[in-house]
Amino acid sequence: MAGSMKKTPPKSKPGPKPSARAAMSSSRKKVQGSADTAASSSSRGSQALVVEAFSDICKEATIDGMIKCAVASVKRLLHVEAASCFLLDKTRTPPQLRAHHGGEESIHVPSSSGIVGSCFASGTSEIIMDAYQDERFDLSVDAATGFVTRNILAVPVLHNTSEGTRSGVFAVFQAINSPEGSPFGKDDVAILELLATLLSSALERTMLSETAQRERRRSDSLLQATIALHSTESPAMSKALDVLE
Repeated sequence: MAGSMKKTPPKSKPGPKPSARAAMSSSRKKVQGSADTAASSSSRGSQALVVEAFSDICKEATIDGMIKCAVASVKRLLHVEAASCFLLDKTRTPPQLRAHHGGEESIHVPSSSGIVGSCFASGTSEIIMDAYQDERFDLSVDAATGFVTRNILAVPVLHNTSEGTRSGVFAVFQAINSPEGSPFGKDDVAILELLATLLSSALERTMLSETAQRERRRSDSLLQATIALHSTESPAMSKALDVLE
């Protein structure tokens, strides 16, 4: 009697190998994922540098000190050849922009002139790829200084309202000549706009504080002059009393 025979189950066929297209797609996704991670890490690093620069700027006690430090920070953050800040001066009639280039002195320019004036009027950031091809650019500045302006990034500084919104421009940051002749890009705009946003409230508080201090000094001077005028010990009053006698 023959013994029972065991049936051997059929071997499973191996699945189809992934196509070359699928493999390339998977590889591209991995590369893109790595690139996105690197970009995100770079962005966080840039933001940290901006916050650090903002902290250093806020250590300054005066508006001129803050602007000087801010201009140096813009040059350092964007690796540009030159930078400046144009601050609205309402004491002038009509109001003008006071240009700070990082030195001790500043100059006044009309708030409607040039690329900075355009940025001031529109309230939006501008990238100028070729300054000499832009009719708004004042060539006389380069002619007088010997400096060659290739490209420009201008970013407005807006007022912060009590409702948390932003409106009205009171300053403009300008970065000149990006490194190695490369054009300014969206990352440069993001860095400078972040710095401008952080500085907005700090600059306004400092300007209000300095205005209040000037008014206080003016009031004190007027008070002292009034007291002196009515004091019999003042030379002017003594002379007047002598005449009356």
